[in-house]
Amino acid sequence: MYAGKIVEEAPTEEFVEKPYHPYSSLLIKSIPDVAFILKHEKLIKVHDLVSISGAPPSLITPPPGCRFHPRCPYAMDICRREEPPTTQIEANRFVSCWLYAKK
Repeated sequence: MYAGKIVEEAPTEEFVEKPYHPYSSLLIKSIPDVAFILKHEKLIKVHDLVSISGAPPSLITPPPGCRFHPRCPYAMDICRREEPPTTQIEANRFVSCWLYAKK
């Protein structure tokens, strides 16, 4: 959920392993990874921490279109104008993003 709108629905493990919505992906990457891989007798982080640029939107006056578009690295013109539909992309996976909408 982002700014009061559901952006992705998925079983927890699938969501964490392969997020589809740009916000979901950035959210997962912003969590410190406590899992490390032992390789050649060295501990290696699975991923580097990523921060989400920009500031969260106002919930009183959210932006038009997709609420995540001001912070989204993949935002298109349609994202700024229209709220994306919810699209089923797998059996138990739904995402509200113009990247996956059938146009």
